[in-house]
Amino acid sequence: MSNHTINNKTPVLLLESSVNHLAIARQLGRIGVSVYGIDNDKFGLLFFSKYCKRVSNYFDPNKENEFVTALIDFSKKHSYKPLLYSGEDHIEIIAKHRDILAEYYHFTVPNLKTVNKIINKKEYYYAAIEAGIPVPKTFFPDSKDDVIKNSQKIDYPCILKPILSKSGAFMYLFRKKVFLAYSTEGLLHYYAKLKKHGFEPMIQEIIQGPDSNVYQYCSYINMQKETIAEFTYKKLRQYPPNFGICSLGVSEEIKELYGLGKNLLNKIGAMGISNTEFKKDERDGVFKLVETNLRSFGTIALGTRCGIDLILASYLDLTEQKIPAFSKQRDKVKWVNMFTDLYSAIYYFCKGELTFKKWLLSLSGEKEFAVFSWDDILPFIGFLLNGIFIFIKKKK
Repeated sequence: MSNHTINNKTPVLLLESSVNHLAIARQLGRIGVSVYGIDNDKFGLLFFSKYCKRVSNYFDPNKENEFVTALIDFSKKHSYKPLLYSGEDHIEIIAKHRDILAEYYHFTVPNLKTVNKIINKKEYYYAAIEAGIPVPKTFFPDSKDDVIKNSQKIDYPCILKPILSKSGAFMYLFRKKVFLAYSTEGLLHYYAKLKKHGFEPMIQEIIQGPDSNVYQYCSYINMQKETIAEFTYKKLRQYPPNFGICSLGVSEEIKELYGLGKNLLNKIGAMGISNTEFKKDERDGVFKLVETNLRSFGTIALGTRCGIDLILASYLDLTEQKIPAFSKQRDKVKWVNMFTDLYSAIYYFCKGELTFKKWLLSLSGEKEFAVFSWDDILPFIGFLLNGIFIFIKKKK
């Protein structure tokens, strides 16, 4: 890839300040691409990077028409039609206005029907079954009576979460990804709580096994629905533990997940960068589906480090440049977010399941850091200072 000549004149717009978009800014910025970022957080870590220019006016996705107009106006300022990478809060709007925005941007956000198959977990669940993907036992209760009836068919503890995963509203409101219920009474309590806040609940069994049983299939699919690049990795720890985001992961090629991931993504009509999470159930050894994200993801830089560069593949594909063949992924390469992994480690220290020595050993070997980079150090410093500020604020 290093000997490949790249036309870097097409600019990029990132619609979120996040770890995954920091990875995109760095990867493309290092080859001379002009990268711009938008977020309502003026101190987002993306804006500390020397590879990203902050757009002064924030485009608010809650004001849909103004948001689309602002995107069009931004594009008109550039000689080349920019590439657009969406965040979680933007993908539905872009899909909805896909035809008009396609005149001003390159992107791989699929149509609204496909996006809704991901946002609506009920549709997603049945699409997975049709694709032959193993799934955990799941119920979609319509009433309290349904909850009581299904409570006898599921093992405890089990989880409750909204059917619609949209705009992070649940996470924002409750500061967690799911509710854990340990009894019928718990199911009824959380069912009522979700309904009270306007969420349609679903009940799902917990796939048994530690965090290290969680794997992700990551890929880039072009506009012709061809898989251009793919890799897999396993989580070693996540934060929050059990139902969180990867804090330490390691590349590991799992061919079985290639088949499962492709089948599912083909079934729902996915395009672009995505990651699909599976967990190996320790009861039967079967990989069972957890979730899919049709956008960039936190550990995307792991792919670059282990030889499967989804970021570059997407840039070259969308700018109609030749994509050189990728070699086989390198295994045993790690990705770590030092901040969240420290929190995760403390949790396991307290439970007596991890020692300080074992934690340090788990961090050894070749690795890609989520935020730290010698050639772009300011995001790390900004992230560190922000963490200290939040800690002090909580103590007051």
